[in-house]
Amino acid sequence: MDLKNTNLLKNIEDIKKPTDVKPNSFVIIDGSRTIHGSGEWLDSKYPDFTKNPPKNWALIKEFNKEKTQYRHSNLKIYYVENQI
Repeated sequence: MDLKNTNLLKNIEDIKKPTDVKPNSFVIIDGSRTIHGSGEWLDSKYPDFTKNPPKNWALIKEFNKEKTQYRHSNLKIYYVENQI
């Protein structure tokens, strides 16, 4: 596979401020990934600004699933438009 852009994925815990997210990107937050990567542990990885996403983050999909001990919130996908 010949990928021209090697920086396609970034861990949310590596993002310290909203401007660290490039325009025309997607951000996936909340929800659960696996029973081992979920709940309070996963919630603690998100930067504070994701609790109230910036105005240039458009919510494009929210997966409403039953809340469990490992799923405290709905998984959300945002599209990041031009910087604010």
